[in-house]
Amino acid sequence: MNAELDTLNEFLDQYRAVLVAKATGLTDEQARSHAVEPSNLSILGLLRHMAEVERHWFRRILLNESELPDFFAADGVLIGTADSDFEFSDVATLSEGIEILQRAIGESHMAIEGKVPDDVSLATRTQAGQQVSLRWILIHMIEEYARHCGHADFLRERLDGKKGDLL
Repeated sequence: MNAELDTLNEFLDQYRAVLVAKATGLTDEQARSHAVEPSNLSILGLLRHMAEVERHWFRRILLNESELPDFFAADGVLIGTADSDFEFSDVATLSEGIEILQRAIGESHMAIEGKVPDDVSLATRTQAGQQVSLRWILIHMIEEYARHCGHADFLRERLDGKKGDLL
């Protein structure tokens, strides 16, 4: 890699670690809890959402694997909607959420091997219809994790009072 990619990946990996840390030590019930009603946000939902976001940007967009299914395609009736990652059964577990996110992160790391920041994805962003560089994807992912780590801060504090990045 080069220095720019190393820096972007360090920031992204830090946020990835923070989200997992926010989930660690919770019970399955706490992880599924919508602790800030009426929002359907939950720690488990955030883990599931970020696994899908990782897969979307690094596999579907960067590598043009457009037919790749969602991780949780069989879980609910809202698949393909903005909230589908946050809808799950009462048997969904925290350990499964963490495991799938970590698998998605590993896939993302493999997707960028040998690339440079200016590499342009093979596919286009559906909404904007424009190609994006690896640099853009990494910066977008940092932004996405930063927003959701903020959500996780509030959820975790509400669930058990714990605060801080790495609990």
